[in-house]
Amino acid sequence: VFTNGVFDIIHPGHTRYLQAARQEGDALIVALNSDRSVRAIKGPTRPINTEAARAELLDALACVDAVVVFDEETPAEIIAAVQPDVLVKGADWAADR
Repeated sequence: VFTNGVFDIIHPGHTRYLQAARQEGDALIVALNSDRSVRAIKGPTRPINTEAARAELLDALACVDAVVVFDEETPAEIIAAVQPDVLVKGADWAADR
């Protein structure tokens, strides 16, 4: 199972989402936006937490099996390389995106 996101300030919605994603398969890989890509998406005052800190927090969650940081606009290259059986996205993304 593969998902991605910024995960800047982890909250219960994030953990519920990641736990549900993990239930879709045998392992959960989370692609994490780099600090540079977060600034491009959310503006110059973000992220609040560094990519290293965000990765460490995600990696500490029992439902997350691996974390990879990506700097591109989208994680399309990682998805193509990993070829996950299941791709999970949050409700804020349309199915065609």
